[in-house]
Amino acid sequence: MRTSFKVLAILILLGLLSGAIVWSQMDSDPTVVIDQDELDKALSSGAGSMGIVLEDKQEWGPGSLEEVRSLLGEESLTAAHAKLTQYLTEKPESGPGHVLIAEVLRRLDRLDEALVHAERGSTILSTKGRAHWVHARVLASRLAQMAKKGGKMGLFKAAGKVGPYRDALRTAIELDPSNVEARKEEVLFYLVTPMIGDPAKGLELAEGMQEEHPMHGKLTVARALFFSNRKEEAIELAREAVGLFPESTEPTWILGSILFRSDRFDEADLELAKLGDGPKDETYYQAIYSRMLLRTKQDKEGETVLTLASEYLAADPKWEWAPKPANIWCEKGYALQDLGRMDEARAALQKCLELDPDMERAQKCLKDLNDS
Repeated sequence: MRTSFKVLAILILLGLLSGAIVWSQMDSDPTVVIDQDELDKALSSGAGSMGIVLEDKQEWGPGSLEEVRSLLGEESLTAAHAKLTQYLTEKPESGPGHVLIAEVLRRLDRLDEALVHAERGSTILSTKGRAHWVHARVLASRLAQMAKKGGKMGLFKAAGKVGPYRDALRTAIELDPSNVEARKEEVLFYLVTPMIGDPAKGLELAEGMQEEHPMHGKLTVARALFFSNRKEEAIELAREAVGLFPESTEPTWILGSILFRSDRFDEADLELAKLGDGPKDETYYQAIYSRMLLRTKQDKEGETVLTLASEYLAADPKWEWAPKPANIWCEKGYALQDLGRMDEARAALQKCLELDPDMERAQKCLKDLNDS
């Protein structure tokens, strides 16, 4: 049974641990671009990176997936879905259209519908790695949902359906070796998936990334070493990456994360604090959350946690992989409990559970408060 619960954790984390994704122009209005004239106007207004681009004059279309991910918030995604539905009514055999709407539906958590379009898109665009990558991500999200909501039977059912995800991901990489995010996901799949995984193969795949993707390859090897219980080597390699690639915040984020997961909290906090001097991108907000968590795990510095929580909640970052507000309210509840502000702690934890009724960490803290 312990293995089953590991499967649940891994399936949920398949997407969440695939690396930081950073989007620009957050203050632009999202747009859905259908034709080249509209695309030109959007680009000239600075909103182009926030739109969905469909350009059937080319076989695949320019930058479309990145632009889908740049749509922030459910309202924008719903608008995108409506326009893409109309587009597919007019052009039902548009491979890019099916792939894009699958990505939008995945973000909206409408996964059964997403799978229909992902399968259709990857069939029409059978030689395009990005189409198979979207298919793989939809499959991963469905596995996580199946495991989370299906109880014990859901866990076993999800574990038995991991193969198609693995195969779709491998196809995506074979067709498009430049897709570094897909390659990271495959490495993590082999590193951490019980029964099916193969840590030695995961490390081999990570090492194979370094020539083509020096920074991401080195950081993925560091992660692989960590999951192979070679923590000191992982930390040393991540530190090396920080020195080699000072233009990116990701090495510092990965180093801080490995230190945190190694229970070296003070060192982790020093590294994560450095991200406060950089751009307010996803690693910035991930660092805020981790700095909160490492304090609440040690029952210390509650006031610092409250300061970090206030900044995070005020910013309300919308990146797909950003910690949800429920997580922040949970850590705020723990900090308030540590400070002896019990009524405020209960209110924060209740807010957390309004947003995510299944969060066991918040449930436990609230039960402890009510029993005391």
